[in-house]
Amino acid sequence: MSEHSKKPQDQSDSNHSDGLEGFVIDVKMSEFSRDMIENHGLQSILCLYVSDNGDINHCTSWNESKDGSLETIADVFVNLIVGDMGDKVLGFIEQQCVLQDKGDHYEKLINRLNDLTATLVAAQQSAQEETNPSGDEIVVPADQPCHI
Repeated sequence: MSEHSKKPQDQSDSNHSDGLEGFVIDVKMSEFSRDMIENHGLQSILCLYVSDNGDINHCTSWNESKDGSLETIADVFVNLIVGDMGDKVLGFIEQQCVLQDKGDHYEKLINRLNDLTATLVAAQQSAQEETNPSGDEIVVPADQPCHI
């Protein structure tokens, strides 16, 4: 196995609109990810972060020397989308806000989450209506076979 294949693989989102500062953030996140994998026994990392100008970015790393490390990122996605990871993260944030006597911060977070969700749902409904404005669905007549 080559020396390169033993090193963690980094994939950072480098579409920063803030130039050099964004690049520095990417480098620091990549270094952090490599350190966590090499020195703390992690298989993979998917880190999401927001820059000062509001850009949402990511840093993704995995350990090439461990079989299945890249695939563990799929586990992260599944747990975020259909598992309970989102609830766990929100629960942790709520707990920290309560401990710091900043419950109003958590309430603002939940309000923002609800607003963003409502906006997304409305945009999806609008897109569906544009695709099928009459609401009619295409139906295959019963006397015609449908081959799938």
